[in-house]
Parts: sequence; structure tokens; C-alpha cells
Amino acid sequence: MIGLRGSTALYERSLHLAQSDFLWLGAAHPGAAQPGRFEALRSVLILQTPEQAAAAQDFLLQTFINLLTDLIGASLTRRLLQAAWEPPSSGHAVEDKSP
Repeated sequence: MIGLRGSTALYERSLHLAQSDFLWLGAAHPGAAQPGRFEALRSVLILQTPEQAAAAQDFLLQTFINLLTDLIGASLTRRLLQAAWEPPSSGHAVEDKSP
């Protein structure tokens, strides 16, 4: 719907906004990576405590969702995210009864 460039722009804005609470995220310069690739973010997250990394990731995700909602509306955002978070279905689950 918004494409790779739009997603990248929202990610970069989210990262910029998160730096006010997580100064160390400044080292995850988004321009250093290809769109859709998160090696720079990963490299700074692994240097933090698990709690700090989780808090930063949560902040980034919530900020991204809020920006997307502001851009395309709550209803469409929910539909897009629901489609992304639902596991793919390949039909009915069948129990394997082989020994």
C-alpha cells in the first residue's frame, strides 16, 4: 500500500523520534542500510541490556504504527497490520499419527 520507500521513510522518522528517549539509537543511522534492512538497528540493539533493547523496539514499533495511522487512518492501519501479523494458513491442521 505505501511501498518500500514509504515504509523506509516511516522507519527513519520513527528512529529519529525514538532518539529523544534512547540516545544510543543515533548510532543506527538508517541511511547506512538498504531499505527494508535493519542491520544498523540490530548492531546497536545487541549492545544494550535485553530490557533496554526491548523498550527501544517497543517504542519504535508503537511510533511507526502511530505515524502510519496518522498517514492512512486507523481502520486501514489495522487491516494492514492484521494481514502482516496473522500466520499464513495452508488449510486445516491435521494431526500426525505416524509412529
